Amino acid sequence: MLKTAVLLLSLFLSHLAISSELVGAWELVSGEYVNKKNELVGYQSFELKALKVLSVDHFSFTSEKSGEFWAGVWHRHLSS
Repeated sequence: MLKTAVLLLSLFLSHLAISSELVGAWELVSGEYVNKKNELVGYQSFELKALKVLSVDHFSFTSEKSGEFWAGVWHRHLSS
């Protein structure tokens, strides 16, 4: 499912790829956060997977939870 989401996001943003140099791509391997009960919770307990793609002037972040699309963000940032 994550591969499908990334493919769709890539196709949607493909016109930007011509003018934007790829800086890198990252996959979430592990992570944790503190919940409202002040407990440390690992992302693995949610079966959360995420990919972030960064170009010179854009980034995208796509996540899936338990094998299904969960969230996606695309943002254009201006270089200084």
